[in-house]
Amino acid sequence: MLATETKKQLEALVRRALGARRGVELRVVVGDPAGRIVDAARRATCVVVATQGRTGLAHFLIGSVAEKVVRHSPRPVLTARAAPAGHGARAPWRPRRARRRRGRAARRS
Repeated sequence: MLATETKKQLEALVRRALGARRGVELRVVVGDPAGRIVDAARRATCVVVATQGRTGLAHFLIGSVAEKVVRHSPRPVLTARAAPAGHGARAPWRPRRARRRRGRAARRS
């Protein structure tokens, strides 16, 4: 039941992020997260892993799944820092800069 619900949520996330694009395979597995991701990486082109940004004692005690994947993956790994809980993803650019440029260009004309 949990695996089925998790897969549905992942499918919805992929649809929102990629639309109708193909080439994404979803799998829900149980076990050591880093080990299972590295195993799956053998059949992938690349791996994308979100990081929690833990540091200090928390990082030492809990470790980092992303770090283990980066160290052991046979494929390239892209790490992305997860947005804080309750925050949506931010755009990789700043719309304000574009507005300022338009304003300067308008004044010059």
